[in-house]
Amino acid sequence: MIKVMWLLKRVDRLSLSDFRKWWLERHRHDVIAEQGPHLSKYIVNIRVDDERELAGKPASEIEWDGVAEQ
Repeated sequence: MIKVMWLLKRVDRLSLSDFRKWWLERHRHDVIAEQGPHLSKYIVNIRVDDERELAGKPASEIEWDGVAEQ
């Protein structure tokens, strides 16, 4: 078994909400349709846009907007 992890950054023209919608409603289905026979699992983690001061939150802009595990 091979595990692949993809780190995704959205294009500047997409809001985080639009990026989430694109990934979950379009891209995820394309990946499953094309690679489904070879996948045992497909996990998507998309960051949340949280302006609160949270412990451990990076001081600078977050580099990645999501992670996919195949």
